[in-house]
Amino acid sequence: EDGPPIFGLPDGDVEEGNKLQPRPSCYLPLSEEVLGLSVTTCWALLALALVALGSALCSCWLACAPPPARRKAYAHRPEELHWMPLPQEDEDLEEEGEEAD
Repeated sequence: EDGPPIFGLPDGDVEEGNKLQPRPSCYLPLSEEVLGLSVTTCWALLALALVALGSALCSCWLACAPPPARRKAYAHRPEELHWMPLPQEDEDLEEEGEEAD
């Protein structure tokens, strides 16, 4: 009762004499608050969209980049050219345990 009127009606009754009287709107403070939050939200959404766009462009660049060029007179070390199996300690221990049984 003590706050602003819900429908922006003047104090008292609306009659023929005051029906054309301009009244302050009650939604103005609410609309200003929503406008302030929406501007902040739009900037945050734009920033997140730019981050997503940047990562998408980087992945496209990686997918579409040409293969590396060979350098003249570059020789690989012999150990780089051979397949070297890495020891699988967990699997080796399991296989040794099965063989012992």
